[in-house]
Amino acid sequence: MKKVYTLLAALLLFSITCLAQNTIYTLSIKGPIGPAYADYFNRGLQTAIQNDAQALLLQLDTPGGLDSSMRYIIQNILSSPIPVITYISPSGARGASAGTYIMYASHIAAMAPGTNLGAATPVSLADPQKDYESPENDTLKKSLTKMEKKVINDAVAYIKSLAELRNRNSEWAEKAVIDAESLSAKEALEKNVIDIIAPTIPELLQQLEDKEITIKQTIFSFSTPATLIDIPMDIKTKILSIITSPNIAYMLLIAGIYCIIFEFSNPGLVIPGVLGTLSLVLALYGLNLLPISFIGLTLILVGIACLIAEAFIPSFGILGISGTGLFLFGSFMLIEPNSLGLGISTSLIITSTVINLLFFGLIVTIIVKIHKKPSIIGLKSLVGITGLSLEAFKKEGQIRINGEIWNARSKIPIKKNTKVVVRSIIDRTLIIEPIKEEKNHV
Repeated sequence: MKKVYTLLAALLLFSITCLAQNTIYTLSIKGPIGPAYADYFNRGLQTAIQNDAQALLLQLDTPGGLDSSMRYIIQNILSSPIPVITYISPSGARGASAGTYIMYASHIAAMAPGTNLGAATPVSLADPQKDYESPENDTLKKSLTKMEKKVINDAVAYIKSLAELRNRNSEWAEKAVIDAESLSAKEALEKNVIDIIAPTIPELLQQLEDKEITIKQTIFSFSTPATLIDIPMDIKTKILSIITSPNIAYMLLIAGIYCIIFEFSNPGLVIPGVLGTLSLVLALYGLNLLPISFIGLTLILVGIACLIAEAFIPSFGILGISGTGLFLFGSFMLIEPNSLGLGISTSLIITSTVINLLFFGLIVTIIVKIHKKPSIIGLKSLVGITGLSLEAFKKEGQIRINGEIWNARSKIPIKKNTKVVVRSIIDRTLIIEPIKEEKNHV
């Protein structure tokens, strides 16, 4: 009986092992590659590794991505103990810019018919008005600054090293960076840039049956049918993708600053302070993951500080106008040129600037109203106050106001214990008039 149990256990273990070996985890990246997708890929790869998957299949459709996010994904691919298959699909998809680097780094590179890859020139250096494939290309290359040449050379060396690692076409890889060349799926296969053309994932897996991949002295072979397990984006990735949106991060930054200002102007409310702090933390976290210009951020903060200072320093609008200008320029400069084409919406910047102008207008209105109000401190605060005469006098005498004795002058004779009102002040002498008391008629 024990032998039967042992045999059943062995069969069960063998079945589980075979099932794991025939399992391929899949994840999909559709859109610009940023920090959220980089984190999503890393966790997806770790899930596949932990579950002893046969491979990880990445379906890719991207116009490009941030250099830091792209390199993070590639580092994970290069250190992966299991094969990573990158598949540009469906038809009509592309693997441009950062997608091309990822294709070169992958163990298996595949494309669906009707897709393309290439155009791997760093976008911050690529001028759309320049034709890099024109006869004047050499002149354009000579016009690059030393820093631009460093960036180009670094990108060329990087993609060529990936090409050599995977035995792919390094000459075309260099052209993709320098000349921004692109290839269709058929051309990519002919030029040894990719390994497979397949219209669907099942056909891709069928073509993989004849291939063997060696990773760290371990030979991987593919068998069909394979179980495909999709890895969806979790809440963390979704939240990360939201706060790394330049528009969202920008709104959180502005909202956080105004909430903090409101909390300081009304101490003890707590809620604005908590919401402001949370908004600022999320905004700074999101901006930290984006190609932010600290000059732009500084201009925004200085601009808002000028608007606040307008409420305390009488500058006749100079601080307010200057602050609005700094805020506007800082907003446009906040996100540096990048391969994602990320930037803050112009309409959002204008809306925020208008809100700042309204805030500035509110401050000016309040200041004007304050100046129009009678003074509540000093001698001027006595104008309109009533008092009582301490003696009878024709022109000058003494009166008591708020427990204090003052010299007073009147054009009308004043009797003792007469109620008087202060009309003006001249040389610390109160100009008064008697208050006429109405008689009640029965």
